[in-house]
Amino acid sequence: MIPIARLRLVWVTAYESGPDDASIEADAWHAEALGARTAWLRQPAWNTRERLRAVGVLRRRGWTVIVGRDVTAAAEADGMQCGLDGPFPASPVPFGISVHAPEEAAIAASRGASWLVAGPVRTTRKEGGPVAGRGLDWLRRVTALTSLPVVGVGGLGPDDVDEVVAAGAVGIAGISAFRRR
Repeated sequence: MIPIARLRLVWVTAYESGPDDASIEADAWHAEALGARTAWLRQPAWNTRERLRAVGVLRRRGWTVIVGRDVTAAAEADGMQCGLDGPFPASPVPFGISVHAPEEAAIAASRGASWLVAGPVRTTRKEGGPVAGRGLDWLRRVTALTSLPVVGVGGLGPDDVDEVVAAGAVGIAGISAFRRR
């Protein structure tokens, strides 16, 4: 299991192409300076080999690494982040499930999730434009419906951790908040 403390600040990577070790190192150093020690390799376009290479770079730095939707790479990482409909890794790999409605928390728990990622909490940008945030009261409803650790995502950064934790979550995950400028 991934220690709860490692879910306090999760750097979500957003690379367009395959990993370049120097870029990953520099980005990890920057995210670490902001307090992150866990990375979620989210790139859906990466192949397993590219994910495993990035896992290796980050693990050598002492990072906890979660891969997105890659059962094979998950076996070498610390965990996997899944959608509500999977795919799910084989045991004993812990996995989180992304939820977008409070009632999905129970579904995720029934599928064996070790943690939840809930959002978007605040307005954020996705391909195609802005996505409205659901707010901290919404996050409170999600956390009230589960005993699983919940990580808030969407428009959040390190300065939001205390507020998100007060809403019942264990931490935040973010892309742009950890991006080098």
